[in-house]
Amino acid sequence: MPERVLLVSADARLEQLARALGLDVAQRAAGADVGGIEGLSGAIVDLATPNGVATARELVQLEVPVVAVVDSEEQLRAAPAPLAGVVMRPLDERALGVSVRTAMRAYRVRAEQHARAAWLQAALGSTTEAIVGADASSRVMFLNAAAEQLTGWSEAEARGRALDEVLNFDGDAAVPDGRLSAPVTLTSRGGATRLIEHNASPIVEPSGALAGVVAVFRDVTGRKSLEQRLTVADRMSSIGTLAAGVAHELNNPLSFVTSNLEFAISELSRLSADTTGELRAELEEVRSSLRDAAAGAARAADIVKDMKTFTRAAEVHKAAAPVDVNQICSFAARITGNAIRHKAELVLDLHADGPVLADDGLLRQVFVNLLTNAAQAINPASERRTITLSSWSDATTTSVRVADTGCGIAPENMQRVFEPFFTTKSVGEGTGLGLSLCHSIVTGLGGHILVDSTVGVGTSVTVVMPRSAVTERATNNAGHAAVAPPRVLVIDDEALIGTAIRRILTKQGMEVVVVERGREGIALVTDGEHFDAIFCDMMMPDFSGVDVYDALRAKAPSMMSRVIFMTGNAFSAREHDLFSGTKNVRIEKPFLPADLSGAVAEVLRRHAS
Repeated sequence: MPERVLLVSADARLEQLARALGLDVAQRAAGADVGGIEGLSGAIVDLATPNGVATARELVQLEVPVVAVVDSEEQLRAAPAPLAGVVMRPLDERALGVSVRTAMRAYRVRAEQHARAAWLQAALGSTTEAIVGADASSRVMFLNAAAEQLTGWSEAEARGRALDEVLNFDGDAAVPDGRLSAPVTLTSRGGATRLIEHNASPIVEPSGALAGVVAVFRDVTGRKSLEQRLTVADRMSSIGTLAAGVAHELNNPLSFVTSNLEFAISELSRLSADTTGELRAELEEVRSSLRDAAAGAARAADIVKDMKTFTRAAEVHKAAAPVDVNQICSFAARITGNAIRHKAELVLDLHADGPVLADDGLLRQVFVNLLTNAAQAINPASERRTITLSSWSDATTTSVRVADTGCGIAPENMQRVFEPFFTTKSVGEGTGLGLSLCHSIVTGLGGHILVDSTVGVGTSVTVVMPRSAVTERATNNAGHAAVAPPRVLVIDDEALIGTAIRRILTKQGMEVVVVERGREGIALVTDGEHFDAIFCDMMMPDFSGVDVYDALRAKAPSMMSRVIFMTGNAFSAREHDLFSGTKNVRIEKPFLPADLSGAVAEVLRRHAS
């Protein structure tokens, strides 16, 4: 297909020569509109034609290669630049052909270069990785769209600036040479910080001279945050598995120890009321020692419960439930007590009333983190060493504040306290994830966190959460509605627990049957025996509490709602599914006599209504 050229001339011989070269000639008079001609590969412009110089200038501005035909040096000096070629009169077919073909070839090469450059620009602009190019003097020459977003600089603003001005790394980090860097913090022009990995490669000319450098960046803030969360979750899961076994093994003996202690104390109280003198004093001494033993058992139970509950932060699918903020604050104070007591006085001022809807394990983690941060901010040599943990409620929210008299947070760091990996602590004292995780947990619960700090005075962190809309459950004791004494079945593989429950409930006028195997309990029910309430341990060999419940579903569905789940933990998937899908009464080991009688009363109340 012949090259299409524009001829601007009234010279018939010039047109004849152009056609003789095999060109597709489109002719226009000088001064006519040339902007709408499509598919031009070049133009031949006779500068001797009136308005020829102006037409040539317009074509050059449109980036059309122009071969100028001139009569004199004076016309050549008036010609626009750059010209693709010049032909002097008198006209020579060979000279015209060489000039035109050279111009056409240059045009094609330039068009291909422009197309490749446009393609490369589009490709670099489309990649999600940030790319920055600099010359041999480390002056920025290029930024793609991702780099503009990451650095906060537009390409036009950054061009010609020093590379380290546009790429503002924290500390002594610099653009690496041909290798992937360890993650570093990049601060954008607007002050935002991101964690990035980056590498750089030199741009080398054919002669071997260094022409510049191209750096490629990847924002890994989200990935690193996820890796840290997965690491924490994995550790918490391992601890949770261990805690599940420990809790089960300890809660069973603690259950019959605490139950029997409470029973013995109650009996001693009754006996001492009927005695006088020295015997009564001796009985009181025995009762006092038993109360001390009960307090020790309760403390052991609290430790097991705290460990178990704390590890529930790893249970991602656990449903939120109404929780008592004051109890969670007390837990956090106990957990961090050893770390705090050597640094500061911990003051508790807990006045929140009403529950909040939350995952208790995650909320405990929030306040443990906040108290730990407060303790780390205290200077042991300071005269002012106080940490105050307070809570209060209004009509719609419940708030908890952790205030310390520590070093405070510098104003320039206040905007970054919730950023992942940001920390001003020494190496080994923190990962920079604590407040970030707290923020994530609290906002996920529909709340927010407020931070107020003054350097040298201290810091207060306030967690604000919406109150739960749950209503208090009626506490009517429906046991009085039964004509006959309540009949209770206890299914637990730990014989001492069954004995303790029977002793306590029998004393309260109930008839109690105890079996150590789930299948034995099912057999009693299916043989026609009626029970007003069924205490069932969840973790039993061969036939678990879940199996018992499933068997009742198949053989005696009317008894399903009378089952009271007894558990020391809730870590298995089957138990999670069962608890979330039922409204049965549940008590946790170790339990007190009041827990047992209260559970029976609740079952009776539900069946009386």
